[in-house]
Amino acid sequence: MPRPSPFRRHLRHAPRPQALPAPPEEPHPKARGRLTNTIGTPPTIGTPIEPGNLSTRWRVARKRAGLDWLRLHDLRHACASFLLASGASPRTVMKTLGHSQIGLTVNTYTHVLPDIERAAVDALAKRLLG
Repeated sequence: MPRPSPFRRHLRHAPRPQALPAPPEEPHPKARGRLTNTIGTPPTIGTPIEPGNLSTRWRVARKRAGLDWLRLHDLRHACASFLLASGASPRTVMKTLGHSQIGLTVNTYTHVLPDIERAAVDALAKRLLG
C-alpha cells in the first residue's frame, strides 16, 4: 500500500469545519418589508427595498442632519467623483454605478475632475520631455 503524502496526513488531522450558524428567526409580521434604523438596510425577508420606504427614510435622516438640500441621487454622483479622484478606473466606476456603457460614465463624471486630466497631461509631458 502506498504511503500517504505529508499533505494528506495533515488533512487527516486538521480540525473539522464548524457548523453554520442557525438562520435568523422570522421577523415580526408587521416589520416585514420595512427598513431598519439604517438607511438602505434591506428587509430581513430578502425582498428588494421598496423605493417609497427608502425615500421616506432618506428624507427623515436628511432633515435630522440639517441637509435639506441634499438629494439621494447626489450621493451617487459623490460616490463616482470620489472613486475617480482616488484613482479608480472609469470601468470600475461604470460597474459600480450600473451603467451599461463606459461612454455614459466618462461623459458624465470626468468633466468635474479637471485635476485628474491635468495630472495625466503632466505625466505624459514628463515622459515625453523628460
